[in-house]
Amino acid sequence: MVLVIDNYDSFTFNLVQLISKFTKNIEVRRNDKISLKEIKNKNYSHIIISPGPKYPKDAGITMEVIKNMSGKIPILGVCLGHQAIVEVFGGNIMRLIEPFHGKTSEIKYKKIGIFKNVNGILIGARYHSLVADMKSIPNCLEVIGKSEDNLVMAISHKSFNTIGLQFHPESFLSNNAENIIGTFLNIKGGLK
Repeated sequence: MVLVIDNYDSFTFNLVQLISKFTKNIEVRRNDKISLKEIKNKNYSHIIISPGPKYPKDAGITMEVIKNMSGKIPILGVCLGHQAIVEVFGGNIMRLIEPFHGKTSEIKYKKIGIFKNVNGILIGARYHSLVADMKSIPNCLEVIGKSEDNLVMAISHKSFNTIGLQFHPESFLSNNAENIIGTFLNIKGGLK
């Protein structure tokens, strides 16, 4: 079963709809309506952390889940979830001078991991005013995707199957959504 942690964002159910193309075994829980103990006892196959407002520290159990479950099961963070992964492993988040809301960017990506089945140009929909500070990305994380303006759009932990996407694959403005989510859901186990 896939756990989707809902950070009180309308895009959560777009993510659920996309995931449901691969499995109907999905449980959606709000970031303040589930405990780490429940997560550990449930034997989820994957965790997907949704977008949301504010900063990672304001996202309920999100950062605690990343700290405690990375390396145990695959984790995918989208937008706020991505930013939380960066912060948990020691990176910094900064505010953009100009926010991106409903804009697209071509993502320059490494054809590895979650992007291994992507072919051609990858377009990502962006809805964010915060971004990972490229200079602060810790050694344990690899930047696997950047925007044309050289902002971090995707990271992958070097030892764990913990991945972050700043862009929204579930948006109708993005392409390759099924390739990306399908590839993630085929990852087995928390360690690489």
